[in-house]
Amino acid sequence: MKNITFVLLAVLFGGCALLKGEPAATADATPPAGYNPLYMKAIKKITAPPDQRPALYLSRVEAAEPNHIRLYVHLVDSNGNYLSGAANPKFKSMWCKLLDVCNDKSTIIKDYKLREVTESDRVPMAIALVMDHSGSMGDVRAHRVQEAAEHIIDLKKTEDAMAIIKYDAKVGVEAPLTTDSYILKQKLHKNGLEGYGGYTAIGDAVVGAIDVISKTQGYERKAVIVFTDGKDNSSNVARDSVIRYARSTSTLVCAVDFGENIDPVYMTDLASSTGGIHEQVYRSGEFDPVFEDVYHKLKNYYVIDYTPRAYGVHTVSLKLCLPKDTAYAEATFDNSPRVGEVGLLDVYFDVDKAELLATSAPALDNAEYILKAYPKMMIELRGHTDNTGDASHNKSLSERRAEAVKRDLVKRGIDASRVNAKGFGDAMPVADNSSDDGRSRNRRTEFVIVSQ
Repeated sequence: MKNITFVLLAVLFGGCALLKGEPAATADATPPAGYNPLYMKAIKKITAPPDQRPALYLSRVEAAEPNHIRLYVHLVDSNGNYLSGAANPKFKSMWCKLLDVCNDKSTIIKDYKLREVTESDRVPMAIALVMDHSGSMGDVRAHRVQEAAEHIIDLKKTEDAMAIIKYDAKVGVEAPLTTDSYILKQKLHKNGLEGYGGYTAIGDAVVGAIDVISKTQGYERKAVIVFTDGKDNSSNVARDSVIRYARSTSTLVCAVDFGENIDPVYMTDLASSTGGIHEQVYRSGEFDPVFEDVYHKLKNYYVIDYTPRAYGVHTVSLKLCLPKDTAYAEATFDNSPRVGEVGLLDVYFDVDKAELLATSAPALDNAEYILKAYPKMMIELRGHTDNTGDASHNKSLSERRAEAVKRDLVKRGIDASRVNAKGFGDAMPVADNSSDDGRSRNRRTEFVIVSQ
């Protein structure tokens, strides 16, 4: 990853004239017809399912592991209250349908797990607030975004650490990561575009922010909140590299687009590819509430965990059944395994046999779909057993099972040279063989993408 040179603003840029760069926008953008955002402002505990339909947000999806999907959900009433308490088992019937569609096949997910995290759990976060100070922002709006940063500092929970970063074509760390709100406010310069006003380097700014927050230990969750009013036009780091870096450091990138002169894909991709939140605003008067909304959503949410049955691009939809209404939300994600990742293949065999059962068809269909979608992809099939019986027999059985999967894929038109089959017997357990559940998990067939 290319090094980012940080500039300490107070030392190098105090009193400097604005830099040449993008012309300032003359007015806020006009919101599209029907634009009526609902921002989260407070927390409300519920004791019964709400009579009036709340806004249901499936705000982000984590697909960091191809076999484990995590959905983050928010219920917000018309007053901006996050509705807490709906994970109570007595409200289970309220969460009435979870549907996953992948490769034109629909699956109703029944074996999901639901839980809730709120700010009262005091889970510490490391957050970098990254603010666009390119020329197009103009001095007045730059002041407004600085005031919004101060607002978030005032709201910040004591366990959370925050860093303040400004950027145009360069990246400046105004306040290094700290839990001390007093220090953050002292270091935050509400001086408009002073020292800035150039072009826009969103990618460089996000990488610089990740560098700042990833070096500190003791924070279970890390997030970058990046704000921009324009397009990336001067970064040294490509968007795909930014996403890879965020994933490798387990950092969420939450993206706030402002106005109408933005790239409609860039910020959305940063958020969706890293499990972050994306927001679009049009008025500078929304800076305070949108930053507050993102912060509240990072601290308060319902979590739905489930195991998908296929690999590829999914559309997942959630339905809530309420006493007088229903609510829906949906999101998309791609859990196609990346090179080197291990994915499970849900294929089935009779005990001590190596003939594929008919129930294996959906998994084999999915493997065929991926291999045909990526004609240069090379994979390795890995067979595994539990430790019951003789080790040499187990190794032979696992090899024959992996070969059975390979033969099926070849019959479906996949070139045999693209599939390598191996058997490991009981040598690589993923669970304790002393329990039925552990032995069941150890009896598995995996595939690994070698190249793509």
